[in-house]
Amino acid sequence: MARLTDTVVTNALRFKWPVLAVTLLITGVFAYFATTIEINNDPTKTVPRNLQARIDYEKLQETFASPRRVLFIAQFDTATSFAARIDSMRSWGERFARIEGVVDVTHIGTMRIPVAGGFFGITSSYLVPRKGDLSIDKVRARIADSRELTGMFVSDDELTLSMNMGIDESENQVRVVAEVDAVQKEIREAAPARIYVTGAPMYAYFIDRSMKHNFAVLLPVCILVVSILLYVVFRRVSHVIASLAIIAVALVWTFGLLGISGLPFSVVTSIIPVILFPIGVATAIHVFRTHARIRAGRADGGEGAIRETFRELIKPILLSAITTFVGFASFAFSDVIWTRIFGIFTSIGVALALLLSIVLLPIVLSFDRLSPAVSRPDRGPDGGEARLWRPYKRFIFSPYWWLVPVAVIVAVGVLGFLRVRVEGNPIAMFPKDSDIRRSDAIVQKHLGGTRFLFILLQDTSGPMLDAEQWREVGQIVSYAESQDMVGTTGSLLPLIHKVSMMLSDTSLSDPALAMLLKGKGLLGKKLESSLRDWVSPDRRSTRIVLVCKNVEGTEYQDLARTLTDHITAHHPRFTVLVAGPPLLNDAMTYVLIDTQKQSLSLAFAAVFLVLCLLFRSLKVGLFSIIPIVLSTLFVYALLGFFGVAINVVTVIIVNTCIGIGIDYAIHFTA
Repeated sequence: MARLTDTVVTNALRFKWPVLAVTLLITGVFAYFATTIEINNDPTKTVPRNLQARIDYEKLQETFASPRRVLFIAQFDTATSFAARIDSMRSWGERFARIEGVVDVTHIGTMRIPVAGGFFGITSSYLVPRKGDLSIDKVRARIADSRELTGMFVSDDELTLSMNMGIDESENQVRVVAEVDAVQKEIREAAPARIYVTGAPMYAYFIDRSMKHNFAVLLPVCILVVSILLYVVFRRVSHVIASLAIIAVALVWTFGLLGISGLPFSVVTSIIPVILFPIGVATAIHVFRTHARIRAGRADGGEGAIRETFRELIKPILLSAITTFVGFASFAFSDVIWTRIFGIFTSIGVALALLLSIVLLPIVLSFDRLSPAVSRPDRGPDGGEARLWRPYKRFIFSPYWWLVPVAVIVAVGVLGFLRVRVEGNPIAMFPKDSDIRRSDAIVQKHLGGTRFLFILLQDTSGPMLDAEQWREVGQIVSYAESQDMVGTTGSLLPLIHKVSMMLSDTSLSDPALAMLLKGKGLLGKKLESSLRDWVSPDRRSTRIVLVCKNVEGTEYQDLARTLTDHITAHHPRFTVLVAGPPLLNDAMTYVLIDTQKQSLSLAFAAVFLVLCLLFRSLKVGLFSIIPIVLSTLFVYALLGFFGVAINVVTVIIVNTCIGIGIDYAIHFTA
């Protein structure tokens, strides 16, 4: 190891200018590829493809295209006439509909309802005729008469109107929703109403926006704090710049490789720079301090002192890098794409920081013009340090006192660990006073919820064309509405009821079913096309939409299980499938728990093995890893006591503690 280290250092010093030129050239190439990184913070896109919740959702999409929904609410004041409110919604809806990737926009101005007329006595018409054929009083009468259809789009006092728009899942949702957000901001500035927007696509967009803001703030703060601390340690501006420059180069190379790979950049990946800075700077601190000590003790200094510095430090530096690499690389086996990418590229960043430190730090030291006499060696504890060292020494070498904090940590850790909860709801990532949380609460108040689940029912006996089948569908809808989490529902039943009342003055009749489901276009082509949202072309399957309350935790899986069990037990004629984005988030959360178990087991085992092999001592390996085990338990306790949930972002905290924390044990032991 020493001979190889001497060879690397000697060649780096001999060819320092070509090495610097090549480093600069490679950095430029990687910097270009770093600009090609695609950002994607949509939580549902990180779900494993073999996850049952995703398979179910894709099966639903095969039968009924269910684009993700953005909910828009306008709360008008009383001074604005009802006609003006309708015109405003229609105008705003047209603006949203022009956005590429918005596949449908539904509001009171786009709805079609059955009305008297036509060859069969019933036809369809816009709820609000576009040519102004009806007076506002007649429009109000239509709305009241079709309340089962219109209740979700206009409040009883007519002051709150809503809009529902679908976002094509094949499009880049962050781009589409960014345009939606830009339009709603323009509307908000001039609208005679208070505007609120929410929905699952908006969560991804706001995560993206928050990530960019935090990245722009936290990274400079990290650099500033590290720079101040480095200057306090070195008292040399050149050493501060060199330390930061090496990490900056490692980051550019890392993100350049990410750009070349074509993998997405997410809120989890954005944490990589904040992690790599302390890791890389720690290496620089050890090198500069050790070099100062060695150079002060040598008469010749220069290249000999640099080689001796790296001969002394290569083992702990290499060990630290390997164990840190392992700590983060354990995420490479995660089924969740975000955490997998984070683990892989953090590990790559650690390896690149090690490589660049070994190659470039000798070159930096070669430019150090201080004479050996000027370099001050490290001294033992004196003054304030001595006052701290004496009680610390008594504590450490006491035969029993050290057991007290260990016992406390274990006890507190276990209690806190039992309080740790998991979180599948992406909106829980935002502060309670954030715009998205406030908007979500307002929209939920008026629409009954903001999260969409879908029930897919298929009759195994044949097409759903008789009243008894739809009577059972009505029972299923009633049961779903009785669940606390369900605010409102949507299905074909309101339209069936409306047509049935017009034909036979009953809520469910065979003539109405025949007109809607057997006839082709009897109520008009546009109303016929809307049937495709609710019943399959072969009439064997129907869809029920559940607008659910936005709750924290993983409650949607429990709701889906309850609905599935009830329908299977009480309505055996139907096969049932419950799917939707909230279920994807909940399922992903449990995947994260399994990932955490596997990654922690792998990390601890690999770190322990590396320490035993390189220190050639089972005892040293065991003693070195005990502090990391205790600190991991303590971190879990903090998560539990402070109510911080395990989610797609916070899952990386413990592995970060392992990857970085083991370095202290290694340097002390070495």
